[in-house]
Amino acid sequence: LYLEEDSEDLAVLTFNVVRVTAGHDWSGEVLGGKYLDLSRLALSRYQKVYGIESEKLIEPYANLIIAISKEARKSDRLKEISDKKGRAEIRGLMKEVEINVLRQPINPIKKAGFYKRLAVSNLRDRQQYAKKALDIYQRELGEAARETVNSKLTWLSTLPMKKRISGYKEILPKLENFPELRRQLYLVNQVLSAFYLQMNKRDQAEYHLEQAGKHGEGLFDQVSYFPIFKSAPAYPRNAQLRGITGYVVLEFTVTERGTVENLSVIEALPRGVFEKAALDSASGFRYIPMYVNGVPTKVDGVRNRIDFDLLN
Repeated sequence: LYLEEDSEDLAVLTFNVVRVTAGHDWSGEVLGGKYLDLSRLALSRYQKVYGIESEKLIEPYANLIIAISKEARKSDRLKEISDKKGRAEIRGLMKEVEINVLRQPINPIKKAGFYKRLAVSNLRDRQQYAKKALDIYQRELGEAARETVNSKLTWLSTLPMKKRISGYKEILPKLENFPELRRQLYLVNQVLSAFYLQMNKRDQAEYHLEQAGKHGEGLFDQVSYFPIFKSAPAYPRNAQLRGITGYVVLEFTVTERGTVENLSVIEALPRGVFEKAALDSASGFRYIPMYVNGVPTKVDGVRNRIDFDLLN
């Protein structure tokens, strides 16, 4: 109503609406399902105001590419935009931004930031983008820089599990040099502990469980407390043959080591069918130990629901 269509103020306003809602689940509801349209409009208005070669277009391009990728994979949008169509549009946008913008003499760190944003999305080519970002950081800042270390973590997350584990073990000492990367340090130890539990390598698993607990203190609360390792419960034979389904809600204490004790059944449907199988399964759960003031602490009243569904 108040701004000229070709004004810089309107372009910036449109971009800011897209930027502050990017990545939030509620963006579609707040914007009335217009997030993708607004992302396209923000880029178009920036192109008109700043020209097609301006480095100011880097973030609008990234927002739009990520928005298309998410929209193309929504089942309720399949009739309007197919995954194939979405990938074609993304390829076109990537060609545009790389030819018109990224080949200009702009700050290489901004280029790396563009590729890193794409690397943490759900794009099919995110491994390729993660490697491009990492190569730039290594060349411009060196191996020991925080941005390089963080970018390497992003790249490692795109690799197959065995290669990822090898890379995580190598990068752990570097992460410990950066207090601001404590969340990443926690997550790497969490992944390693789960991996070693699956491989039944108990000593290595215990070490990384302890490290994850120490570095995760204060990052999460009991509401988000979930097991990092659990095996599927054995489906009772009689219930399976009769097609019976149900669930069991258990309550227990997580010990200082992340093991489970004092299990009790809070709710079961139907009664007398799945309780034993649920208790047997939960006894092998492993959690990241909860640390308080640097000390591992028991957590009482933890609950977990175990479903018994013949379709799973």
